[in-house]
Amino acid sequence: MNSFSINRFGNTLRWVLSTNFRSLLMWTIGAALVVFMCEMLYWKFGTLNESPYEMLRNFGDMGMVLFVIASVVLISSVVAGINDKRKRESFMMLPSTNAEKYLSLIVYSTVVCILCVFLAMVLGDTLRMAFLWGRDLMGFTPRYEGEPESVYITNRWGDVMYANSWVRWYDSALPLFWNSFLPNFGISTWYGIMRWAFFLASMLWIHSLYTLGGTLLRKYAFVASSVVFILLTVGLGKFMNYFDLYTFRSEWIDAAGKYYRHMISPLVYVYCIVLPILSIANYWISFRIFKGFELITNKWINYDFHK
Repeated sequence: MNSFSINRFGNTLRWVLSTNFRSLLMWTIGAALVVFMCEMLYWKFGTLNESPYEMLRNFGDMGMVLFVIASVVLISSVVAGINDKRKRESFMMLPSTNAEKYLSLIVYSTVVCILCVFLAMVLGDTLRMAFLWGRDLMGFTPRYEGEPESVYITNRWGDVMYANSWVRWYDSALPLFWNSFLPNFGISTWYGIMRWAFFLASMLWIHSLYTLGGTLLRKYAFVASSVVFILLTVGLGKFMNYFDLYTFRSEWIDAAGKYYRHMISPLVYVYCIVLPILSIANYWISFRIFKGFELITNKWINYDFHK
């Protein structure tokens, strides 16, 4: 079996899902309860001087940070589901190619698990909404005594978030989470297009870096990958600061500060070429490591460098 088969890939992915379904389900339920409890604790003790909109905005910002951290943790645990000897033996015996097995693990850790993280956030936020709605229905939820938060409540880009309605304690925080998570660079100008290209190239490289760390290391893959990421990022930042380099810059062109122009550094074009190349290299090394998997390996790493 040298050619890639969609049917074999689907069967392999189904095996990975069925094998890890129970642990994934329990993990999702637990994460949803953690989200619910964190939101309720913040609502109880952290909203004494905040309006409902400020509370929801903080939920969105904190949710974005936690979602990103949980996502990279799951990406770095790409082979954690087959670290057990029994599961690894069954996985290695599946009638599929190495590419199909490798891709099934990538899809599981990157798509399925991250969707479950988002589902946990939705469930936790829904539980908070239901609880506060019930309290409000029975007259126990305190009212915010400030100004009515209605049409003038907008997101960061000026779009109206809550038109013709007050923001209530039991409203959903997901719209604000979504606006905090996705950057708005625009696509009407070349500046916006290049910012999106740079963002996507950076996300691809980060994904490949944590995937490589996850396939190489059996333990502390997230920690080791994060250390490498931080060192590279800080080193690059110091290098750019020392030579006074930049990627994107906005410059005011009048004294009143009413007009400004966007500038793109030539480094952006270099990054948009180099980062995908480095990502491909990371995936290739990761796949080579995966092809060398054995039933019994070192307790710290998945690859035997001495063979």
